[in-house]
Amino acid sequence: MEFLTNLLHKIRGRSDADFLLLDRPLEPQKGKIRKEPLLAKSDGQLVMVVDHMFDDIPGWVEWNPDTQMVSITQMGGRVDEVRTAISRQYVETLLTARKLLLVSNVSNVSNKEDGKIMHFVPFLVKE
Repeated sequence: MEFLTNLLHKIRGRSDADFLLLDRPLEPQKGKIRKEPLLAKSDGQLVMVVDHMFDDIPGWVEWNPDTQMVSITQMGGRVDEVRTAISRQYVETLLTARKLLLVSNVSNVSNKEDGKIMHFVPFLVKE
């Protein structure tokens, strides 16, 4: 593992000392998702449709039942959040889900190349 880390540092042109010296602690960037997501279950799979354009590739989705907050963490560390009211009848489904199909960029279809984007990501429930 150390070999791979050193190789990455050499490719990027930085030493271990440069990598460890940070001006400030890293804090995740947070963004707000403006529209509430749509949750559905189809063929045994949990699907979440979000009308939002992410800055990076979504890494996982987390739901906090206490705050009713859905957080979508992206590969670069940015976290975009939205508060959503989930009916009690669907809570059991969410508590047992481990992955979901995340569909994003729903309304930005003005360009043929900018269509819906789908990711199969882990789903976590904060306890």
